[in-house]
Amino acid sequence: MPSQSTSFGGQSVYTLRCKPDPPNRLFEIETPPVAYQANDTVFDVAVVQFRDDGTWLDAAQIDAAESWIRASRSALAQGVMVVVFIHGWHHNANWNRTPAIDATQPDGDDHFHAFRLILESLTLREAERYASDGAPAGRRVIGIYLAWNGDPEESWVSGVPFLTHATFWNRYNVAEQIGAHSQFEETVRRLVDVTKADGPDSPLIFLGHSMGALMLQSAFATLLESSQYDLVQRSSRTGGGATAIRSHGALVSFPELVLSLNSAADSAFARRIIDALARLAITKTAAAGTVSYSPPLVASVTSTADSDTGFKWSAAKLGRVTDGHDRSLMTHNFVLTATADSVQCRPRVGLDFGQNWHCVRMPHPPSVATPAIPIDLPTRERNDLTDSDVPHARYTISPIDTVDRAEPHAVWVFQVPPEIIKDHCDVFNSRARSLVLGLIQISGAVASLAENWQDTFEA
Repeated sequence: MPSQSTSFGGQSVYTLRCKPDPPNRLFEIETPPVAYQANDTVFDVAVVQFRDDGTWLDAAQIDAAESWIRASRSALAQGVMVVVFIHGWHHNANWNRTPAIDATQPDGDDHFHAFRLILESLTLREAERYASDGAPAGRRVIGIYLAWNGDPEESWVSGVPFLTHATFWNRYNVAEQIGAHSQFEETVRRLVDVTKADGPDSPLIFLGHSMGALMLQSAFATLLESSQYDLVQRSSRTGGGATAIRSHGALVSFPELVLSLNSAADSAFARRIIDALARLAITKTAAAGTVSYSPPLVASVTSTADSDTGFKWSAAKLGRVTDGHDRSLMTHNFVLTATADSVQCRPRVGLDFGQNWHCVRMPHPPSVATPAIPIDLPTRERNDLTDSDVPHARYTISPIDTVDRAEPHAVWVFQVPPEIIKDHCDVFNSRARSLVLGLIQISGAVASLAENWQDTFEA
């Protein structure tokens, strides 16, 4: 069902309560959105929809999302965590909004549902966080779903196997148009402004899949190049966190991570972003204790098994390549370095709501600009609270041989094997979700059970 056909009425912000206790793992919608209690197992979802021409379907949706972030930040001393997702081809904002539904069962579009699973993972980890003095330290998680018609409206071809691929050019052109439209760019910069304004430290993550990554990269490239609006604004923060982002030496505000998954963007967009970041002399450092390196501002992760953005995309675009398949842009390898029989990744002591976990290991060397970073990922889904012996395999994100480890790299580009992401659309399985959460931590955001950023890394 196209997103324009999904009516949100006068409401576009919803609160979902996670009820992870077995035997049923539920999402329950609370209407209207509810105030946050410390370490509560609730998260918010705001929907902002776009027409094919790039204009807002309803300008009140972005107003509501912006207002909810501002109000939540004002109400919470510990801040919020905002995650923005732009979906790709064949997806939309279809959501039945069932009052209570098993969290494993898609309630509408499956990628919209999978985005809610990422928000659930972050929410439950935040609910488990307590400071060393025993005080609740969890932040409210707010998800912003930027939706468009991933299939043409009223097109019978979209529902026919194989024939549905005939809509590629139509939707690709629409995605380009939306990403380049001033209202989509305004949405991005308003979300940056309201989340990164002075006040409680609040991590901001942008995720884009497939053609959604095309929109994401297009908007960021244009905004970084723009002289009419300064996306990178000076910050009055004087410290308190491990991560610092600077432009020409001055502290600035910027999202913690802009992440593309199986990007369908022409590699020219990534080059524009790299050039713009260089012109603005933007650097990012994270330092705490013995750990000090330069995390990514922008990252692109593509499966080696993604033929849709590989040879099919290149054939359709007459030899052009996406950023995830452009060898000249590659900065890192992602390699299996230890199998499950030799990896011990145990859940951290504390509350347990039954979700999977991962382990981000100490960088090596721990104090160079671009180190290698191991991460242990689950090899299967967890069954229930008693299932605490999930095997993990260790992968290492390491700079390729031609990358100078002493130099920072604001943009990381690498590929992952099929056991992490098996094809173009498989970006939300348990291993892939865990990798996304790990990259959020590596980017410098304090997340999961870590009390501080250095605590992110396990021996």
